[in-house]
Amino acid sequence: VEIERVEKVSEMQDARRYREKWDDEKQRYTVIPDSPEVMRVIEAAKMQSDLIYHEGYEKQKTEGYKMVHDTPLFNQCRESAWNASDYNYKTALKEAREKSYKNVHESPLYLQNKLSAQ
Repeated sequence: VEIERVEKVSEMQDARRYREKWDDEKQRYTVIPDSPEVMRVIEAAKMQSDLIYHEGYEKQKTEGYKMVHDTPLFNQCRESAWNASDYNYKTALKEAREKSYKNVHESPLYLQNKLSAQ
């Protein structure tokens, strides 16, 4: 009994025999089946890759930025923003005040009526 135990222990301690099974199996590998879950994981791994993630940006950098023409909606939004601007509102109000008359006696209609009455 003791001799058998010693033989098994010596076999386990022998590095060549210990790795023999692993060396035989590492030459062979199994192919992973293309199940939907495996394909999803492969695609997710590709998307996490920095190279593929930045590929579109790198391509756009080489081509340059193409200016998009103004759409009617963009023009409408820009005009609404301009109209809503407090500065533009006050400028227009100031110009209107400068053009308006200070009192009734300076208006052209009043002066015309005054001259015709004389």
